[in-house]
Amino acid sequence: MSTRGEAEKLRSVNVKMTDAMSDELTRKNPNRSKLVRVILAAILKAHAEGQHDAFEAAVVAAQRSSARVQKLTGTTGIAWRKVIVWIPERMHQEIVAEMRSLNLRPADFIRGAIIGFTGVDPTEGIIGDGRELWTSAVVDEGRETKEG
Repeated sequence: MSTRGEAEKLRSVNVKMTDAMSDELTRKNPNRSKLVRVILAAILKAHAEGQHDAFEAAVVAAQRSSARVQKLTGTTGIAWRKVIVWIPERMHQEIVAEMRSLNLRPADFIRGAIIGFTGVDPTEGIIGDGRELWTSAVVDEGRETKEG
């Protein structure tokens, strides 16, 4: 809520998740979007206060479950579906700013936070950390010396 008592503007985000992830969120709270807002608020607040564990765990899960890493590893068989969650515009902007340097979308980070909260990780056992794949995907083919 703003200081004037107006409702804060919400933004829809399409987040890829499995049925098991969605079901676990709904089991914990039938208002899935409200629960996601609480999860994200707690992670972002802790991160701002210097407690980075939950934030970093969400980033790692986001990287591991990203479409890019799934493609690099040839991972198939995970039945993703898009689920709409509503978060405050200001929270979305904060996530965008944090994820920009990590080359992740807000939806990726939100999925990572959901994986961490629910414990339902569809990539567990298929992909290790994901960071090695994330950084090893960068190949500098454009650099050639004049000698060779």
